[in-house]
Amino acid sequence: MVPKQVAPALQQSVNAELAGLWGNVALRATESIVPKLDTASPYHLALIGGIATDKSQLLTGQATNRTESARMVYVQPGSLRRLSRRVLEGEFEELPELPEGPETA
Repeated sequence: MVPKQVAPALQQSVNAELAGLWGNVALRATESIVPKLDTASPYHLALIGGIATDKSQLLTGQATNRTESARMVYVQPGSLRRLSRRVLEGEFEELPELPEGPETA
């Protein structure tokens, strides 16, 4: 049983040892899965592919998820055409304000 309070140096040592052990488990599991990919079901291939992609990205420091948000303003089609025409013809020095409208997220 591990005590609740562990010295930082000891905790780092334990973490490094566990990381090494789990790394070996991952290698052995991967080695046993690869030969079976040719006979795996589509479901299992999708599952394995998704997990493998996530873990590969995680191990290489790439993003494993992404959160996006967007703000959209409704613009009447005629207003957008007029604005586009003015932009293309260079009829103004600064961009005009877009008309007010209900916002959607």
